[in-house]
Amino acid sequence: MKKTPLAVIVIFTLLISLTAITTVRVAEANFMPLNIPPHNIEITSDGNVTGTDNIERAGADYGFTANISGSIVVLCDNITINGKGYSLQGNGDSDGIFLEGRQNITIKNLTVNNFENGITYSYGAGLEGDCKNNVLLANNFTNNKYGIFCYQVQNITISRNIISNNSNIGISNFLSEQIQIYGNTLSDNKKAVRFTNCQNSNVYGNNFINNTAPTQVDPESNSGLNYGWSTINWNNRRLGNFWSDYNGSDANGDGIGDTPYIINANNTDHYPLMSPIDISAPIPTPINNEPVETPFGNLLIAVVVVIVVVLVILLGSVLLYRKHRKRYSLMGDTSIEPKKG
Repeated sequence: MKKTPLAVIVIFTLLISLTAITTVRVAEANFMPLNIPPHNIEITSDGNVTGTDNIERAGADYGFTANISGSIVVLCDNITINGKGYSLQGNGDSDGIFLEGRQNITIKNLTVNNFENGITYSYGAGLEGDCKNNVLLANNFTNNKYGIFCYQVQNITISRNIISNNSNIGISNFLSEQIQIYGNTLSDNKKAVRFTNCQNSNVYGNNFINNTAPTQVDPESNSGLNYGWSTINWNNRRLGNFWSDYNGSDANGDGIGDTPYIINANNTDHYPLMSPIDISAPIPTPINNEPVETPFGNLLIAVVVVIVVVLVILLGSVLLYRKHRKRYSLMGDTSIEPKKG
């Protein structure tokens, strides 16, 4: 056995490693924290409210006292914003509420309409996943382009909201983890929910009514741009979602369809509901948080696996080369030795 194939394998390994590292760096460069949008109202880092007199502060609680026109940027953590039935009104662009790198914020009882994004959650300061543990409870997101936009965030709970008549997507989730969507009504949106490479998320106990497309999962994979595969649980092992386009039957009358609701080849609601649910009633919490087994969940894992496989092949080739060299040596064959002179 000659040394040339071994050299080729070493060079090939180095090229694969360099390509993988470059790919990761390009991916990181393409996904940066979002810019803070134009806005006229802030809840500042020290907890003060600027730009309006219609938000009243009591410690960590911020309550609307009237309808507000404009956009709010939140710059502090550990607070509750209570709309108290009032509305936040936009003019068709910017973000209704923008939270970059924020944690432990609950927003409830608020109507948000006529924005580019009703609310945006984004990681910030170059720390992926630093926007986490936030709650949207009993709000109304309507007549926006995107109702709710989650961008590289973790553990966002979206419950008891009405998300309707949004011209593009009701809830859009990109490169995020643990998005909990339960007990909501999503109606008359172009797309109700979209996931792109979102891991360990739950969608159950929701009403999907008259949306042009109820769901969209990893659509980029069909166009050759694959950021990874999402792992979504579409039920909690006993309760799925109501889908207005579901045409299955319920022979035993238990309120659960006898056949599953197929979203795509990798996503299925096995417990579709036969009628809409009352989202004001208690909704069971998830009981199947274990990750679903799917292909590589993100680019970095895929790159690591590729490098490991190539290194294993390289190691095997080296061992095979040594084995053959020893064998021919014992047989008195010196043809594999370098020629002298």
